Amino acid sequence: MVQSINTKVDLTMAGTSYMGLSDYGKIMIGDKGFEFFNDRDVRKYIQIPWEEVDVVIASVMFKGKWIPRFALRTKKNGMFTFSAKNSKEVLRAIREYVPADSRLADIGSDHAYLPAYLALKGKINFGIAGEVVKGPFQNAQNEIKKENLQEIVDVRLADGLAAVELSDEINVVTICGMGGPLICQILEEGKAKLVNHPRLVLQPNVGEKNVREWLIANNYQIIAEDVLEEDRHIYEIIVAEFVDAKAELTAKELEFGPYLMKEKNEVFKHKWQKELDKIETVRVQLEKAKEKPVAKLEYLDEQVKLIEGVLND
Repeated sequence: MVQSINTKVDLTMAGTSYMGLSDYGKIMIGDKGFEFFNDRDVRKYIQIPWEEVDVVIASVMFKGKWIPRFALRTKKNGMFTFSAKNSKEVLRAIREYVPADSRLADIGSDHAYLPAYLALKGKINFGIAGEVVKGPFQNAQNEIKKENLQEIVDVRLADGLAAVELSDEINVVTICGMGGPLICQILEEGKAKLVNHPRLVLQPNVGEKNVREWLIANNYQIIAEDVLEEDRHIYEIIVAEFVDAKAELTAKELEFGPYLMKEKNEVFKHKWQKELDKIETVRVQLEKAKEKPVAKLEYLDEQVKLIEGVLND
């Protein structure tokens, strides 16, 4: 049986590892590192010493709701994604060993839930909540004041990345809950504010391909992705970092997401099955036309083959 790397254990909890197929087991957090042990196969385990952890990525909050998944990106071996029954407790335990020093700009912050949450949890030491509309701007001001976070989070009325000054030394930018084309527009118009190459955490509600295309065109490499379902809505989260050499993605990876199509979790399958259902509905209607739009039907057939190929690969 494999030997634990920890000499002192702070937390043990049931959890799931998403390396390929979902594996169920035990998460163990201790003084030396993060560990996961598969319940069914003792040969399957993950051990990550704290000194190998580069960053912890948590899908912590969307519209005020907790999303129970998190990832550890290592310096040498890539990304490891997990979930747990109480991910908050797991992340609290991890935080004891992984320092947080992010300076965050949340664009389109609405009620400033995200920067407020991260500030309260000690995950950022400075934050900007940017809003272009006066009503949401005032909501954000009220939220920050209510939580007594005025010394940490600055609420600014501005359009997109105009809320950011280079002197703010922002190293993480979040843009969530918008369409992909609008996210791309904000990034493109605010390029001057990205010269220090902050990490981008983006959550488009449509047009994910547009976002990936912008990232690749501007030397940002996708380092993590997630797909989540809340209240029957499906959202993708894309995390990217600047690289000197332009990264490349295949046409399939641009459409489906390089990490998402590799993992193919249940939400991913559900999303694309819904897309197949939509295509079939359109196809049935087109078949009823007196003059069948042959080119359109051929295009839909190609889309069906593409989606089914990814789902069944």
